[in-house]
Amino acid sequence: MRLSFSMLLAVFSSLLILIFEIGSLSSFANSLAKHPRALASVTQSTTDPIGDFIEMFEKTSNGKVYVVGRTVIETTPNCVYNTLTDYEHAPRIFSSLKSCRVVSQTPDSKNIFFSASAAGGLLTLAYVLEVKEKPPNLIEWRRVNGSFKANQGYWKLEPVRSGKATLVTYSKYVDGGLFIPKFFIRRELHANMQLVLSELRKHSEMYNKRIAHAEIPPKE
Repeated sequence: MRLSFSMLLAVFSSLLILIFEIGSLSSFANSLAKHPRALASVTQSTTDPIGDFIEMFEKTSNGKVYVVGRTVIETTPNCVYNTLTDYEHAPRIFSSLKSCRVVSQTPDSKNIFFSASAAGGLLTLAYVLEVKEKPPNLIEWRRVNGSFKANQGYWKLEPVRSGKATLVTYSKYVDGGLFIPKFFIRRELHANMQLVLSELRKHSEMYNKRIAHAEIPPKE
């Protein structure tokens, strides 16, 4: 019995979905075990993001469905911005990121290479994004080449509590192309973005504490 191209494509897609199912559950379980704050965000999401809460929702813009995460981080927008743009050390901050480096830049933007694990480490994604930085409140990006058909979004950092804390909005649209279903992409984004926000909070607040400690004059 000869299989048509459409039948082969359906079989391949089914296998890919199975891989993502297994990897997603494994990755998500491991993430929650390592980051208890992420567990709180999953079970106690709120429309008024404060403290450890992470609000997740979707919005449609120009026919594209963006997955959006919001949370408040107890440090200044400048501190969060510095954490996000420390590309050299980004793999130490974000657990899914294997490699990150600036490959070229102009006065207006940077082309940055990323290598990241997905589906519980079963897949490795490699791509280049054009990143536009508008310190200290906005970082935007779009896909240049590599994995995915489209990858675009932004980080928005808004001061709250008299500038002592930051309302962080992380918005992302990904088109996986022919072989990766849209619902799969969105589910992976929901899980991964919560972990990314949790890790961003942890490192930004630790950085803020180190800076504050350095500014305290020694006792005589």
